[in-house]
Amino acid sequence: MKQILLVALGVFGLFAASSLPAFSQSPGTVDAKVTPLVLSVNLSQASVDYGSMPLSLDDGTRTTAASTAIGVTNTGSVTANLIIRGSDAEPANGADATWTLSCDPPEQGTVAQDQFAHRFVKTPGDFTSAQALCSDSDKTLATDVVALTGSIDFRLQMNMPTASTGFSQRTTSVVVTAVQP
Repeated sequence: MKQILLVALGVFGLFAASSLPAFSQSPGTVDAKVTPLVLSVNLSQASVDYGSMPLSLDDGTRTTAASTAIGVTNTGSVTANLIIRGSDAEPANGADATWTLSCDPPEQGTVAQDQFAHRFVKTPGDFTSAQALCSDSDKTLATDVVALTGSIDFRLQMNMPTASTGFSQRTTSVVVTAVQP
């Protein structure tokens, strides 16, 4: 019986010793640091008012108006690319038709009944090098814009439809976004 008790105490002693936590005399430390990646832009103006404009005669004879320069500053924490996107033009009167934004062909877009083109160009530059904004895909406005201080200027150009279902004011949005290169 003494042998069984000694074996049992020996097994218990091994189990008890292996389950005790081990403490170090000098613990190690790891410092972990993180910097938030912030992608953001600031625009120099929040709106463009083209005023009242006549309709275009046809796609080859467009009625257009250009904005003044709009500044975009990268206010994020990293160098970023800037992308730009347009939208359809919503009527103030719900009975009037929404104008569809055209970006085909990519440089011009096409104007037609209830269809307009909204174009952009980096400043300085004239509209011969402009691109049509799209509502379903982004276009590159600028690349590698430096964080906190990097900025560019661009201008917009409205290209009126050839005919309109209803004559209430239309509102379209242009969104500029900072993205990682």
